[in-house]
Amino acid sequence: MGSKDFSVFKAGGAALQRFLQLGSLLAAIGFAALLGGCGGGSVEGESGDVWVGLTDAAGDFATYTVDVTAITLKKANGVVVETLPLQTTVDFAQYVDMTEFLTAATVPSGFYVAGTLSLDYSNAVIQVENAAGEIVDV
Repeated sequence: MGSKDFSVFKAGGAALQRFLQLGSLLAAIGFAALLGGCGGGSVEGESGDVWVGLTDAAGDFATYTVDVTAITLKKANGVVVETLPLQTTVDFAQYVDMTEFLTAATVPSGFYVAGTLSLDYSNAVIQVENAAGEIVDV
């Protein structure tokens, strides 16, 4: 199980391609956090709702199924906020050109500067289509 902070994740080959495709997910999480976390003022204790959806860019993956174990948002003041109450299994290859609602969370008001998606690859199923059109495990 591992946590991938998109600002420091390093990978190569197919993993790098997957990382770049997941960039759209990070942007969606960050945008939702900025909108949902704004309560309209600076009164202590205010909160907002964040809706997290998953989407993916087109790629060579026939299946990219992993467990999403956590989605956290980091506020400008360093406070980390958890937004995913339960682990869930996701096949990212199924979300090309569409968005799937994953979770909604109430978060403290404020300015959010980063998001982290934690993935568990221990039961992952990752397959691609080769040049012959066959589906093969990666």
